[in-house]
Amino acid sequence: MLLRLSIALFLTLTAGAIVYWRQTPDAEVNVDPDPALGAAAEDAFQQGIAARTDAVSAKLKFAQAADLYSQLIKNSPSPSLFLNLGNASLLADRLPEAIFAYQRGLQIFPDDEALRRHLSYARALVAYGPSEQGRPADDAWPLWLPTPRTLLHWGVLAAYAFGLFFLVRTWMTRRCKPFLFACLSAVAFLFLAALPHFFVDDRPSVVIARDVPLRLGNAPSYPLHPELPLLARGMEAHLIAARGDWIFLQLSTGQLGWVPADAANQIGAMSRVGKPACNGIVMARLAGTASWN
Repeated sequence: MLLRLSIALFLTLTAGAIVYWRQTPDAEVNVDPDPALGAAAEDAFQQGIAARTDAVSAKLKFAQAADLYSQLIKNSPSPSLFLNLGNASLLADRLPEAIFAYQRGLQIFPDDEALRRHLSYARALVAYGPSEQGRPADDAWPLWLPTPRTLLHWGVLAAYAFGLFFLVRTWMTRRCKPFLFACLSAVAFLFLAALPHFFVDDRPSVVIARDVPLRLGNAPSYPLHPELPLLARGMEAHLIAARGDWIFLQLSTGQLGWVPADAANQIGAMSRVGKPACNGIVMARLAGTASWN
């Protein structure tokens, strides 16, 4: 009887682990990026620095570097490349693209200090207005400490490991005490694995690509939002739904409204978003395919 229960518990742990890690965002990092493309991107960036006395020429070089870094990221995502892409975009006066790059990097590498620090700096450049409506809350989590998402992953891994350890002890000793600890570990594992579904906001994020009116409906005929009639470029919001060529957003300060889909650039895939489903215009603006006006 004890052996059968332990086998059932093992199958439950294994199934839960498979489901959990299949839902965990990850990136296939290529450790051998294109050296020629990397050298060209770095060269364009250095040329932009050398031409800093000529603002127009410098911005063109930084924009060229950003385009090259974007190509590198498609095959070889890494924290340094996302940082370089964001920095080059920022120096090219592409503030929305810079915030987009830092956010994309943090989605895959959430513990990178430089990305978190540069994102805070870029957010400070957005013209939120005197009321600060739509401004995301400051990142109060210490930069040196792993983010809660990472700590949660460690907790899930530890609970799973303890569960397997006590199951092995149960099979070796045929005693109930190790099985009890295995059950407790399994409960902890399932609890920690389920936490993101209840407490983590996994709605896709968008970055506003240009100054655009925020409307109460999905057409230009609808009135402007009374509290926040205009979204400045670089502002961030959560994507709730899409209808036709319009998307429905929620700002971090609670405002809800509609903007044209081509005015926002999405970070992450649609998940747990109610109907209507996200249309092709928004999905086409995923990692590396977005363009700014």
